[in-house]
Amino acid sequence: MKTIAIANQKGGTGKTTTTYNLGIALTQQGYRVLMVDFDPQGNLSCYCGIPPEKDLDQTITELLMKTSCEKPIGNRECVYQTGGRKEAAARVDFIPSNLRLAGFELAMSTMMCREVLLKSCLEQYNNQYDYCLIDCSPSVGLLLTNALAAANEIIIPMQAQPFSVVGMSQLTSSIANVQRKINPGLRVKGILLTMTEHTNVSDHYCGQVRSTYGNKIHVFTTEIPRNVKVQESQANAEPTILYDPKSNSAKRPILNLRRRYPAMAAKNKFLNAMKMPSIDDMFSSEADRQRESGDLVTEVPLSELHPFVGHPFEVRDDEDMQKLVDSIRENGVLTNLTVRLRAEGGYEIISGHRRFHAAQRAGLDRVKVQVRDIDDDQAIIDMVDSNIQREHISPMEKARAYAMRLDAAQRKRGRPSKKKKKQRKLFPSWE
Repeated sequence: MKTIAIANQKGGTGKTTTTYNLGIALTQQGYRVLMVDFDPQGNLSCYCGIPPEKDLDQTITELLMKTSCEKPIGNRECVYQTGGRKEAAARVDFIPSNLRLAGFELAMSTMMCREVLLKSCLEQYNNQYDYCLIDCSPSVGLLLTNALAAANEIIIPMQAQPFSVVGMSQLTSSIANVQRKINPGLRVKGILLTMTEHTNVSDHYCGQVRSTYGNKIHVFTTEIPRNVKVQESQANAEPTILYDPKSNSAKRPILNLRRRYPAMAAKNKFLNAMKMPSIDDMFSSEADRQRESGDLVTEVPLSELHPFVGHPFEVRDDEDMQKLVDSIRENGVLTNLTVRLRAEGGYEIISGHRRFHAAQRAGLDRVKVQVRDIDDDQAIIDMVDSNIQREHISPMEKARAYAMRLDAAQRKRGRPSKKKKKQRKLFPSWE
């Protein structure tokens, strides 16, 4: 499954309209498509036929919550199908969103592996769909980071306007950070110019985008002009390409976009005053990303993984563990384990002891891990933070964990530990 994020941190650039119409166009060509509404405003859900006043209890938020708690997810859980008033309209699967996603974004800030929760959610659909389209939130935060971490490619809808042009540097900075630290395989599919007009300002900024980025980033030849039929199609919950196929915004299919690099001259001094950042300032090469990346994602044998020394949480063979084992047998380990190198050889598990145990019971030989380069105290803090939200933790386990974390935090701040011995050696580790 190829995952494409439709993203721009500026609102009103046509992300939702692009996502929906591209999903319909791909479906008409015979591809299996899943659209994900990853914006708390839920505009894509409305476009797909979900009334704004309807409070759904199965959305992308519920999938993220289950993933964060390592609970198994049903095969088509939270997946709906687009409605439409036209019988000939193609039906596309989508996962809706609502305002609960905004609240969950705040809760994500304390979770381990928070940047890859969406990626873990979507991995179960790899064999069910050919394309996954993510309608991203117009912001720079954890939601955008999750979308970029889950995507193979990104399409950037951009208005030919001054503020959209200047805001491009913020988006490309976020993309570069994700490429370096989380998703080295992320690629920019192209910049899509939307809501273009036959004016000097619009022509100037269209030309400036192409001349500045065209030699290194795919700038789609096709431009989507401003047209009232787009708003009418949204009001009728119909894709523009089916609502009025003869309109200017519908007869320019995104699938047939080609690359070109025209350089247009500036119209006047005022327009030239708004300069775009250089592409070299925002994107680095693959070699640079590998050198600068502090973490590494790789696949290792289970025999090289070892429990965290002094791990205060017991791994229980209960009903929840059996469900996790069954889920891993069917879908594999959806969320990478977090580990660090040991001086004695192999890797020490920071996060993922239950997944490690379940993988052993499921008969796996290897799992994917994220290798982090951190010291003992930071490892303790990350280990506690990633496990303290588990269900069924005893008060004694919580007390031990908080004591370890407090001691590590004091040492990081330069304060002496209240205990003479290292806190990590006080508690036994559970396999």
